[in-house]
Amino acid sequence: MGYFLLYESMLDTVIYARDKWLVKDNGIIFPDKAVMYLSAMEDESVRRERIDFWDDVYGFDMSPIKQVALHEPVVDVVDPKSLVTDAVPILHLDILTCTKDDLAFATDFKLQARRNDFIHGLCAYFECGKRILQRNHRSCL
Repeated sequence: MGYFLLYESMLDTVIYARDKWLVKDNGIIFPDKAVMYLSAMEDESVRRERIDFWDDVYGFDMSPIKQVALHEPVVDVVDPKSLVTDAVPILHLDILTCTKDDLAFATDFKLQARRNDFIHGLCAYFECGKRILQRNHRSCL
């Protein structure tokens, strides 16, 4: 799986392999479930490094690039202290049964602020896991 679970279509490849090679009815796949979460974050230092940086790039005003930089996703490690809201699940996937169409989604969500602070961006992350196996699942292929 890729970062942001769906980015770079890596989960599409897992679905393709599952549908082509996994034994129907009693095949198993690990992990077999995934949940994507969303939270809001404050990180002024990252904003300065990645956005305000364009105001003076070695003496050149490159500020028009700021609009492009604001729309580019960033893959990074986030300090949990910078999260200013709760994290809410925005997507639940059963990897054993989901389809490629399930990966294109829209969802409503509400974030609850945990402190009075600025919000500089959204932080998305996911976790994968497995359900407890039934005893009759013995073969993988």
